[in-house]
Amino acid sequence: MYGDRYLQARGWERVRLSESAGAVSRSCARFLKTQNIALLPNSVLLNARDEVEIVEEGGLARLRIPDSVKLWVVDGQHRLAGLRVAIEEEEDLRFKDYLIPVVVTVGLDEAKEAEQFRVINETAKKVRTDLARRILALLMSTREGRQQLRSQQRMWEAISSQVIDLLNTDENSPFHRRIQQPNEKKSARHTVRELSFSSSLKPILNTFPYQDWGSQKVADQLRDYWEAWCRAVPECFDNAEDYVLLRTPGIFSLHEVALFAWEVCRRENTEPTASKVGDMLSDIQEYGCLLLKLISVGLPASPKNGLHRGVRRTARSSAENPINFNRRQR
Repeated sequence: MYGDRYLQARGWERVRLSESAGAVSRSCARFLKTQNIALLPNSVLLNARDEVEIVEEGGLARLRIPDSVKLWVVDGQHRLAGLRVAIEEEEDLRFKDYLIPVVVTVGLDEAKEAEQFRVINETAKKVRTDLARRILALLMSTREGRQQLRSQQRMWEAISSQVIDLLNTDENSPFHRRIQQPNEKKSARHTVRELSFSSSLKPILNTFPYQDWGSQKVADQLRDYWEAWCRAVPECFDNAEDYVLLRTPGIFSLHEVALFAWEVCRRENTEPTASKVGDMLSDIQEYGCLLLKLISVGLPASPKNGLHRGVRRTARSSAENPINFNRRQR
């Protein structure tokens, strides 16, 4: 096998095949379990260094490879080895008749094989994360798609894309047309990219009960939450280019605070309306001191999502500097 006998011998392979094959087989098994139509669409690249016969039949070229000719695996060795481990060692018969597309080159020497390996693995470009999340959102339209997202723990990414669309198109939303979507040309009104806004929602969308709210309710509550901030510090919205509040640092920090505020309302059995959140923000300096006091006695939220750290940072900033959110340095 090319990756085993050639690349590893020269120290080029990223991970030893024997060490990673088992992990690949388990990954393939998990992949097949979670897909409605399980495909490994990327072709495995093989090379025949020796002569083979190419016969034209009915407008098609048919490749005839004698038994004496070896096919060297240029790229895809981990997929093949992983499937072999799954079949032969783990006795997972689902892989036995699994079809894999291949591309066969003829006559490349070892140096050209290595160059092809480099080109494939160095120059391949991943799909942008924000575009990928929009594709995930399309799966929300079917029950099977939602089950797939839950099993892959990617439901939050799909919901975040839907929430962004709702906030970005709602004329009553403080973020109306402020979120720059994938492949959209930046305008003067844009303050944050969709990827940043989406990622900032992860702590909220992975926390109970908000993970079960659905995109419309999350968008409504976020609209009210940010409306409260708009009333508290309107200059940050009227002249957004001069402040960081509606940019990535501000959005990440204040979404952590949103989670804290919603937890307070939930424990008080009240709705986190714009008016309620506004009451919390009516005296920002006093509220910052209150947050520090709550932290000292134990914050009612999971530390896994970074809420303690985010609220502590925001609270100290509020307590020490009654917020004007510092104009951006030019």
